[in-house]
Amino acid sequence: MCSKVSKVTNYFLWAPGDVYSRSEAIHSQVFYFQQKAAISCSITIIRRFGATGISNILKRNWCVTGTFVIGTKRKEQLLFKGNKFYRRGEVGGKVRWCCTRRWCNAVCYTLDNEIIKVKDTHTHVREIIIGIKGNEQLVYKGNKYYNRGEISGKIRWCCTRSRSVFFKASNGRTQMMYKNMKFYQQLEGKDRIRWRCTKRGCRAFYYTINEEIVRSQEIHNHNNNNTTKYIFDYSVRSFVKTTK
Repeated sequence: MCSKVSKVTNYFLWAPGDVYSRSEAIHSQVFYFQQKAAISCSITIIRRFGATGISNILKRNWCVTGTFVIGTKRKEQLLFKGNKFYRRGEVGGKVRWCCTRRWCNAVCYTLDNEIIKVKDTHTHVREIIIGIKGNEQLVYKGNKYYNRGEISGKIRWCCTRSRSVFFKASNGRTQMMYKNMKFYQQLEGKDRIRWRCTKRGCRAFYYTINEEIVRSQEIHNHNNNNTTKYIFDYSVRSFVKTTK
């Protein structure tokens, strides 16, 4: 027996009181899911047949929560179930997202920033893991990153090991210490700074935005170029003191 459905503006109210919004239409079948799915992983997908009822329930408790993040090339990406997807194209308001891993055929479709269809056929391990303390961590190029915070649906991920430290050098200029290497400020844009290795002839560099590394070329042609621990600690203390 089909449950009755009453229409409320653009949404449909199911008998138990759950609110469903329209997701996708395929021929005569229309799919709906709970409106609260954007903040919850507990949703039910139903198939509506005709104008008065629901023919059957397709899936229960299926997670369709996705997060939009900014990639290394400052392009928007979709983070879903621990994997990242890049925007491939848009047709009729429906956006197609393809997995960022090469040769992977996994695809997501979104409509009004809500996931409506998933082809979950990944050929690789997912990029989000659970850390020792139970927190989610992002795995990228062999390094792990923790969730620093979320602003407008965009998550900032910071390395769990190395942290960049900024200090005043003997010439009064700001330098960055990262992974036991020193970098000087080479270029500064509106919100992005390029840091070049202080060793002459070394092509290693980093780009930072708000003191967070967003792009790098980490291949050095020399050993560590950091000073002694005493001098470095003194420089950091002096920098903190002068900037307060």
